Amino acid sequence: MLNAVEDEAAVSRALFQMLRSKPSGILIASTTAPAGPDDVIGRAMARVECHIEKFLAPVEPGNLLLLAYKEDVPIVSAPGCFRSARNNVVDLVLPPILSRYRLSGWELASLGHGGVLS
Repeated sequence: MLNAVEDEAAVSRALFQMLRSKPSGILIASTTAPAGPDDVIGRAMARVECHIEKFLAPVEPGNLLLLAYKEDVPIVSAPGCFRSARNNVVDLVLPPILSRYRLSGWELASLGHGGVLS
């Protein structure tokens, strides 16, 4: 079993490797918790010098979403969403990401206006 520092280094190496191929985006299927800029995924994003755009989204499942950018490549950590059969935040952010639209933190925060998903 890896400790948090080893996990962070492993995630950083994986991100560096994936970013070299200039992907449209990177989705990270992480655990349900912990999440955010101070967890292993968030610290690995910082190691590869990503700009953290937004942590937390008013969508369930998916409220622990972490969106970062490395240059023009969006990196999304959406804990627990990949095992959910219900519509979730990944269903909302994937179409613009794949069309290379740069989502802003404000746009993610706006998903809660009027209760998009609950």
